[in-house]
Amino acid sequence: MKNFLINIARAEDPRNTGITPSGGSDPRNTLPVGGDTFLNPLGSINTIPDLIKLILGIVMQVGIPLIALMIMYAGFLYVTARGDPNKLTKAREALVYTLIGAAIILGAFVISNAITGTITELGKP
Repeated sequence: MKNFLINIARAEDPRNTGITPSGGSDPRNTLPVGGDTFLNPLGSINTIPDLIKLILGIVMQVGIPLIALMIMYAGFLYVTARGDPNKLTKAREALVYTLIGAAIILGAFVISNAITGTITELGKP
């Protein structure tokens, strides 16, 4: 632990000390500095597109069930409104905002896949 704190205090840049990434199954995942090894907290994610794909995957896994629940909630608001104009407006707004959020989430996923596919195709010989 003492070496770890000393290395943090020195804030050594491995590019200036001649230390090269090594260790582990993927050399880009660990970086030994002064006897301690710093692990990549993201595991095998080493590029920005991989990080974006991970984030969008998490957003999709959380967002789709949430969208379904919000649509059911808007339906519940419509049923319980019983013709009251204020409650009907609230229910309509809830449904519209839910559909806008769904379009944003699904649109981000589609655009990300389109850009990734285009870049992959351009990179092929």
